[in-house]
Amino acid sequence: MDDLDIWAVVPAKEFLLSKTRLSDVLNGQQRQNLCDAMLRDVLSTLSSCVGIAGILVVTRDAEAKKVADEFG
Repeated sequence: MDDLDIWAVVPAKEFLLSKTRLSDVLNGQQRQNLCDAMLRDVLSTLSSCVGIAGILVVTRDAEAKKVADEFG
């Protein structure tokens, strides 16, 4: 197996339903913003990795899909 056989699979939960344990300190919009930032960070890091054939984001969330689309 060479490096081009390796794919990164990134699950992304619906932003609205994520990080609920932080609801005492972050409101819904802040938690959604955090999820967006975290997904962008993961995809940015993976995009810079040499030897990964591709990145697959698995999600139902429209916003997460938009972020994934930005990264191709």
